[in-house]
Amino acid sequence: MEEVIKNGIEAALKVSFVESYKKKDTNNSFSQFDPKKVLTYTPWAKAVEEALRLDPNFDFGWNHPSLYLRSNPNDPNAITAVVEDKNRNYFTDGNTCWVETWCVLFGKKKEMTLPVMDATNKAIPLKDTEEINKKGEKVIRKGVTSMDVNKAIMR
Repeated sequence: MEEVIKNGIEAALKVSFVESYKKKDTNNSFSQFDPKKVLTYTPWAKAVEEALRLDPNFDFGWNHPSLYLRSNPNDPNAITAVVEDKNRNYFTDGNTCWVETWCVLFGKKKEMTLPVMDATNKAIPLKDTEEINKKGEKVIRKGVTSMDVNKAIMR
């Protein structure tokens, strides 16, 4: 197993992840472009496929926020236990949301915090909000959905 990891690391050092994928994908369709032609991205499924090709032990996931349990009637601020909140896969400050993700490639873990954003790369509010658009009209901006959170995790 150590030899497989060592060989994978040596191969990755010789050629970058993106360059490796460009060579494999002769149509060069691994890159998709945003409408403003500013950002490029690799579709999630192709990125995972390439990561697994380079390192069969590749893994990824996300963190759940913590619940702070208080059960001391004499001291309502006393925290008696801290556990993961398995009912939520995003963090919030009450206004917007973000996700905390991680991946392990060649035995090295990297963590990242990503905002939950819309197609224009603006943070999505936690709940529906009333805003004024450029024309001065009142509009309802939809709050975060499970699909928005899923897209942020996969990003």
